[in-house]
Amino acid sequence: MNAHLTSYLDQLQALIADKGWAVQGVGADEATGKPNFLYTVGLTPRGLPELYVAALPFGVGQLALNVLARRLVDDGDLPLGVDLDADLSVKLRVIDPDADMAAEKLTMVRH
Repeated sequence: MNAHLTSYLDQLQALIADKGWAVQGVGADEATGKPNFLYTVGLTPRGLPELYVAALPFGVGQLALNVLARRLVDDGDLPLGVDLDADLSVKLRVIDPDADMAAEKLTMVRH
């Protein structure tokens, strides 16, 4: 493993140890037209699902995932179909990762 990757993974592990999770972003693929996406890392060891959003600006997606992850860690569940935060209007739904990602459906929409 190269030094840059090792350093990044060390930083990621430190963030997870400190905050409980991290948010990882992946840029859009202009060649295929696939949108950017972000996902959490670190919730699974707590027995919780990792979270995913697509096609949102990175700052909005990161904020959304941090709000959702905090709520999930604190409450152990996320309500479907209701607004979670006064400043961030989102509605959640369960996805089938294989079907939804293959169809490039959004898992979260910005109002």
